[in-house]
Amino acid sequence: MAKKQTLPERLQYLQPFRQFLTKIPKSEVGDTTDTSLLEKLLRDQIQGLTQPEAREKLSGDLKELEEYLSDRLTDRLHFVVGFLLIAVEKPEELLKPPVEVKKREERLIMNLPPRSKSRIDEYSLSITWKRQRFYALRYNVKDEFTRKRVLKELNPNPRAISITLENVTGYKHIRFSESPIVWKRVDYELIIPGAYVGITIQASHLFDETEWDPYIATLHYAIPSAVGASSL
Repeated sequence: MAKKQTLPERLQYLQPFRQFLTKIPKSEVGDTTDTSLLEKLLRDQIQGLTQPEAREKLSGDLKELEEYLSDRLTDRLHFVVGFLLIAVEKPEELLKPPVEVKKREERLIMNLPPRSKSRIDEYSLSITWKRQRFYALRYNVKDEFTRKRVLKELNPNPRAISITLENVTGYKHIRFSESPIVWKRVDYELIIPGAYVGITIQASHLFDETEWDPYIATLHYAIPSAVGASSL
């Protein structure tokens, strides 16, 4: 029987980071993993405590986590153990105010469908429209390894459909089910002005993804302080 994946009550605050870890490839869980969310969760956990109190609280969390993971050898939360060990040794680092990092101004920009809801940050764009979830993620291709991987992903598989939408080109792959559970998912690998992006549109009903075409055609990557700059 599969082990229950619910975290102990004491460790429930780590659930957002656990969800984050499940969304990235297993090979990317390691030294290069973005720990900003984990740091925030730990800071919130010990906010207002003295250094000895913070050390005691984090030590208890570490012990609980090690016990929870003792028979879950493949759980990605093993990554957090090392981070907590350091935090227990130097809780003062988490008690300090976080260093203010200037936010990057880069943005994925796209004309939005009417009456849609959107959220944007420096890396992605998410939209909800007609009970469909749209998520676009810009690929970081500054290093040669990632560039080759992204270009490989841009090559179509046998079921991919070639698309050209004004200055946006690439491929889409459609998957769906009508029974017993109805769902549909469309994945795109695209070259847009200024960047490479991956897009997923999914819903718990069948939909016509071509309704998104006029909006995807406007998708581009912009750097307000350096108009015309490209990150390809």
